[in-house]
Amino acid sequence: MGAGYVDAVVNATLIGTALGRFLQNFIEECLCHEYLHIIGFSLGAQIMSYAAEYYGRGRLKRLTALDAAGPIFQIPSHSSLSRDDAVFVDVIHTDGGRLGYLNSMGTADFYPNLGSAPQPHCTPGTPMKCSHYMSVEYYAESILNPKAFLARSCSSRIMWIMNMCNNDDDVTYMGYYVETKAKGNYYLNTNINSPYGQN
Repeated sequence: MGAGYVDAVVNATLIGTALGRFLQNFIEECLCHEYLHIIGFSLGAQIMSYAAEYYGRGRLKRLTALDAAGPIFQIPSHSSLSRDDAVFVDVIHTDGGRLGYLNSMGTADFYPNLGSAPQPHCTPGTPMKCSHYMSVEYYAESILNPKAFLARSCSSRIMWIMNMCNNDDDVTYMGYYVETKAKGNYYLNTNINSPYGQN
């Protein structure tokens, strides 16, 4: 984490406020509030929180965070994306604890392959950011194959590791077509190579 990243975090509030102002003007013109879905990757996911704050927390319909940035944002005193930022906030964690944010932060949080590095596709020799970028790969695949990523509700990583989350009653699909009634933490495994979804 270099000085450039720290500067970007400092400026995230300004960028988020500008985005919030833009959204306010855009929505007033198009009257499309109920269809608005904002997607952000890494620092962009955190910037969405500042935009929601300017626009009015909980007024936006849906925010999707693709491996929201973790460094600095995991400090308890620093504000970050939260489930209160929109009516529905879904989060895909793929590099939690390193470049991404590991803790739950959305209405529905998805943890493919436990949500941390290394993701199966990211073998030794691949760039360190590989696991971070896998959230984008998974999301893109979910647009083309809505049922690619079946995820199960599970209260914790430990419960998932111990194979104690086999309840077929609380499942949903991770990605673009997630059901907005989904709440809590969801876990799933992926394939090593594309197609990554196992369904």
